[in-house]
Amino acid sequence: MQIRDAYAPPTDETREHERHETLVTLISWSLLLQAIVLASNGLICLLLALHVKSRSLASQLVSVSQTLADLHSLLFMAGIVPFAIFLVRANKTARAFVQHDEFASYAPVLQFTPSSMWWWFCVPILNLIKPYDAVCAVWSASRPRTRDAHVHDYGILRAWFSTWIAYWLISQLNSYIAYEVSVVTRDLLIVAKSSLGVLACFYAVRMVRALAKRQRLRAQEV
Repeated sequence: MQIRDAYAPPTDETREHERHETLVTLISWSLLLQAIVLASNGLICLLLALHVKSRSLASQLVSVSQTLADLHSLLFMAGIVPFAIFLVRANKTARAFVQHDEFASYAPVLQFTPSSMWWWFCVPILNLIKPYDAVCAVWSASRPRTRDAHVHDYGILRAWFSTWIAYWLISQLNSYIAYEVSVVTRDLLIVAKSSLGVLACFYAVRMVRALAKRQRLRAQEV
């Protein structure tokens, strides 16, 4: 919807970036913990794939791996909340920014409501495209005009979303064929999944920090 009256006054919304810092810190720590857990689980599964000779040790490693998998699920679900809040607030801030532009009514960010920043992730098939488009629209609307104009480029967005999609796809594959392949193959799939998960965490942190910086610099110009 492109209804300008639905926005809060720009003087209020352009200050949303000031509350980003706490969220960015929380998201960064959440993703760091997830990366550590994923890396640990990947290492354990790699050891299992290499055939640990001691059955007792192998049994213990399997138990630890399952615990780490459960822990990551909890951390992932908890991390969704601050990440979603950040994207919603970033959208609101970007909408306020475009009101200061001459052709605001044509800004791509106006095609995405604040809430759509998170619920597009829940729509089958379209969640492979729309979340990226939504973040790109916010990214574009948040570009500083007169200073540090090139605060990163779209490369960081592509890296973040491509690693996330790769991680999601291999997770789905692992769920479907986990009990139809050999134990070694299953362990190697978990190693690949964990590696992609660590990369996705790394690029997600970079994306969040870069977007927060863009909006902070843009707000100083408004």
